[in-house]
Amino acid sequence: MSLGSKLLLFLLFSVLLAILVHTQKDNIKPVLDSVLLKQTNQATSPETPIPGSNTTEGSFINNVTFEKCTIIITDNKGNRKKIGEMHTPADKKQTCLTDTKFIVSDSRKYLMFEDVSNGQDLELRIYSIDKNKLDSFYTWKNVRILDMEFLQNDKVLIFIGQPELPDEQQLSLYNIPALYADYENNVDKYGNLWSHKFETKLPITPSSGNYIDIVEIGKKVSIFGGTINKPVLRAEFNISDL
Repeated sequence: MSLGSKLLLFLLFSVLLAILVHTQKDNIKPVLDSVLLKQTNQATSPETPIPGSNTTEGSFINNVTFEKCTIIITDNKGNRKKIGEMHTPADKKQTCLTDTKFIVSDSRKYLMFEDVSNGQDLELRIYSIDKNKLDSFYTWKNVRILDMEFLQNDKVLIFIGQPELPDEQQLSLYNIPALYADYENNVDKYGNLWSHKFETKLPITPSSGNYIDIVEIGKKVSIFGGTINKPVLRAEFNISDL
């Protein structure tokens, strides 16, 4: 074969190869784009909501978010569910509390969080995933929740008052499992729980300072006051006694 013929065959082969590569590239790009779009949607879109039912028994709370005043939980199966809306403060300078305190029980069955009632009163609300109910737990006037903590037995400690008035501060224990064991007889038609029936007031030593912390370690729970640099033990209990 002459040199000219060899050169001609090489040029034809190069053209065919270029056409083949371009065709494969055009075919591959839509596939890649489709895969990437699917991955993006999976990462940003909400999971499948829990089907509507009166209970979600057998599930537990895995995550809690407050999205534009809407309370969202994610359960252990990855399902998201809207459980309610935050209330609006009286001054309407904001649509709802933006720095609400919330806690989830060790069993992951209960969520408690701060809200407002009648536009100005402090309200504590509770959600039970077993009952699939969001109710009003307690309402106070002119106080703050200084700290709150679920214990390993699902009872909850709530410390209320004003930081600058240690003599008027109050520590209470609430038996949440006992309340929900007879739920239907412990809630009114407006969704207000009769939590006072399950309240035990606990003794606490007054102490100045704005530091308040309920700490559960092992089989004991301790309540500290004072300051963050000089904490003062104000009370200590065996959890088995509570």
